[in-house]
Amino acid sequence: MDRPKLLIVEDAEDLLDVWTSLLGMGEKYTIRAVAQGTTAVEIVESGYRPDVLITDYFLGDLTGLELVEKVRRLVPGVEVIVATGNHDNRALTEQAGRGDIRLLIKPVRFDDLTASIEERLQRRSELTATHERPRLAQGGKHS
Repeated sequence: MDRPKLLIVEDAEDLLDVWTSLLGMGEKYTIRAVAQGTTAVEIVESGYRPDVLITDYFLGDLTGLELVEKVRRLVPGVEVIVATGNHDNRALTEQAGRGDIRLLIKPVRFDDLTASIEERLQRRSELTATHERPRLAQGGKHS
């Protein structure tokens, strides 16, 4: 089975380096990590299909939600974690409340980040299975 793919976007390069190093231990994930939203979009446009997008909200060139919108146009099933120091952002809290994203407030503990990644991967797996069942059922009728 392929390793889950992560795309990490964080403009604080020291934090980006720490998250990438820690998440890369044990080779559990395939990781692409960048400091700018536009670079992340280019990576996805070139064919990288992340299972989970982990992004800061305040990036130098885009907001995290702008990035999410652009990536979801290319990878509709991507799961999203947004890390921010601003817990008063209404758009973020609304999306988090609907389950569209997982919101983490900085500073983020590493075990909270890994638990959120696993929760998002489980959610993706369940949503994929739900969408596959009707197709399998239809296929079975033609036998």
